[in-house]
Amino acid sequence: MYSYEQRKKAVELYFQYNCSLRAVQVELGYPNSVKSIRNWVIEFRRENDLHKNRVGICKYSEEQRKKSCRVLS
Repeated sequence: MYSYEQRKKAVELYFQYNCSLRAVQVELGYPNSVKSIRNWVIEFRRENDLHKNRVGICKYSEEQRKKSCRVLS
């Protein structure tokens, strides 16, 4: 998982490097696939920013995850 700052830097470089996904990947050394950068750019163009928190990763609420952790401890 990449931080907001890492993803934002990748998007900024994308525009700086004349929309070259591969150039951004080579410059930063991440991510493993240019598809991630492309998805970040699409999100940035659509929302005019990137999400700051993890979204869409877990179908369980924060409360459910906390209860689960207590049970496993």
